[in-house]
Amino acid sequence: MKLACSPWPRHPGWALPASFQPTSSLFASSSRLVTPIGAFPRCSCAAAAAWPPAPGSPASFTTISASTRPLSAPALPPMRQTFSSLRYWCCGSKKVFCATPFLDGAAPALQSRPTPVVLCTGDRSRPIYIWSGNIAPAPPTRWSNPMTFRIAVVQPICHPPGSDESNVADAVHAIERTAGEGAHFVCFPETYPGPWRMPATFDPTAALAAAAAKYRTHVVFGTIAPIDETAATAYNLICMAYPDGRAPARYRRTHPHGPWIYTGGTAWEFQWVPGDEFPVFDTAHGKVGLAMCSEVYMPEVSRALALRGAELIFMPAGKDKRKLWATWRTLIWARAIENLAIVITTQNLFDHSERGLAMVAGPEEILVESTIAGTSVVDVSLDRVRYLRATRDVVGSSEHCAVKQGLLGPQWQRPELYDSIYPRPLREAAE
Repeated sequence: MKLACSPWPRHPGWALPASFQPTSSLFASSSRLVTPIGAFPRCSCAAAAAWPPAPGSPASFTTISASTRPLSAPALPPMRQTFSSLRYWCCGSKKVFCATPFLDGAAPALQSRPTPVVLCTGDRSRPIYIWSGNIAPAPPTRWSNPMTFRIAVVQPICHPPGSDESNVADAVHAIERTAGEGAHFVCFPETYPGPWRMPATFDPTAALAAAAAKYRTHVVFGTIAPIDETAATAYNLICMAYPDGRAPARYRRTHPHGPWIYTGGTAWEFQWVPGDEFPVFDTAHGKVGLAMCSEVYMPEVSRALALRGAELIFMPAGKDKRKLWATWRTLIWARAIENLAIVITTQNLFDHSERGLAMVAGPEEILVESTIAGTSVVDVSLDRVRYLRATRDVVGSSEHCAVKQGLLGPQWQRPELYDSIYPRPLREAAE
């Protein structure tokens, strides 16, 4: 699906009420969530809307929110390419646009007419539009510029242990759908589609590798690699299947010390054995590093990947983070900032009451994020990442850069100090 809307002038103080939080269905909808452009302060607002849920049967609702989610996301054009003019939210089954929707090309088919509604904050008001019709997906768009590519981040409702093999079919369907929308990378959560426990009853690798080759896209997914069935030992893997059908890349989780982290829970149950390597993989779009879950709390992991050249770091996670959610979100962006990289995460959800964290973070802004089950699609370019890595920080750089330049290079790095700061005997004592 490819939609656009006419430009919406900036009006300080506007925000969407809580009822307009983005929602989407992972396998039943072609809608995608896109972070809106433009920074708006938080404020209170009342919203009223009306539309016909059925012919001849108008209905309306009014919501009042004291603490609303602002329209936010700083716009730095070099990082976002495609959806800078697209602003919409879903409210139930209704698509909410900030301005009159129109077609960008002839591919989408809008089946009904919009009805204007009004968002009000004090004496400021502007009509928005709710569209309740069906939206047909557009043909896939591939870009001639290899620096610009499309990432689809899938945050699924999972089948739990015992029925987790059903996740494989769901994952293949998601690959088909997102690749049909032009995704060059499809990212699933940690240990998705599974299995979750030892003994392992299935291996999804062949099915997802075949889907990646069939639909010509990269697929980042999670599974476990059994070591000893009797001892229930296994590596926890993040894999990347390639569009050309070669054997998938694999990363064995390295941190923390095992095996306690995967024992005694409701989902995972195996004796985890840590890996000890930080491989980086070449793709047509850039160098990829793989990590996972709470390794975000270990900056050494992402730094090791970045120093080896990784420009994209996929760091999918496990499940609802509860009180860790805010710090986790902060650290995902921090890893992108300090490594001048694009960091991608998502997680498993077991029901709609859980709060997810699907995010694509660049060094200067969060490109897209969602807390709900669904698929987020964003187009990114590595031009800005490579510029920031290749240039040096100078006085006045903050006028045009929202991050320090050259953080991985000799202007900032002093490796001769690091062993003295944290020498091997001290590291061994800590272990």
